[in-house]
Amino acid sequence: MIITEARRVWVVFGSAAAIAVLWTLHAGKDLSWDLLHYHYYAAHAFQVGRLERDFFAASAQGYLNAVGYLPFYWMVSSGWHSIAVAAVLAAVHAANVALLYAIAYRLFAQHEEPQRALLSLLAAVLGAASAVFWATVGTSFIDPLATIPMLGGVLLLVADGGRRVAARAAWAGLLFGAAAALKYSNAMFALIAVLLPALQPGQASARLRATLAYCAGVAGGLMLLGGRTFVHLYR
Repeated sequence: MIITEARRVWVVFGSAAAIAVLWTLHAGKDLSWDLLHYHYYAAHAFQVGRLERDFFAASAQGYLNAVGYLPFYWMVSSGWHSIAVAAVLAAVHAANVALLYAIAYRLFAQHEEPQRALLSLLAAVLGAASAVFWATVGTSFIDPLATIPMLGGVLLLVADGGRRVAARAAWAGLLFGAAAALKYSNAMFALIAVLLPALQPGQASARLRATLAYCAGVAGGLMLLGGRTFVHLYR
């Protein structure tokens, strides 16, 4: 039976999700300083509109964009058990590993099967071998969540060539812009990734269109997930 690339990605995701959930249960409940001081509160203040009344209640962190913390806030405020909350977050964070595999599979296109699949799996495992990643998996930290759209953007930008280069670049820009809105330091990755559509093979006019489409997508992603916060803080 021929195993398709999509099926392999789902297998990698399922395996990574299972490992992430088990690791999270072993590591125990997340009670970090960030959670206790602003992860939950910032989402609460954003949801109920307390920024004008609570002056520096969570120091400067209380004025960060809280959109990325809303799923965690909704689960906790709805009375979910801490194990269920951590398991859902861990499973979502495991998407990083599946995206690493998909990206590597594109980059190892010159290899024949099954070597291509094996190298892609090793690349995903190597990419996931990060102490920072496993320290934040299944927690309220936004970092392993914001990397998902960025890796999705990279996957779009390294996809096989075709007529829809500008469209893929626009969607990739949207994902990078969304990641930058969720965590402002991700903006540097959005700036670096603009080189990918600019270096695509083809005519200069096509590369220019792809680059402009990417930049427009970044602006759209920023406004989509950060526009409300930006306007609110400005006012």
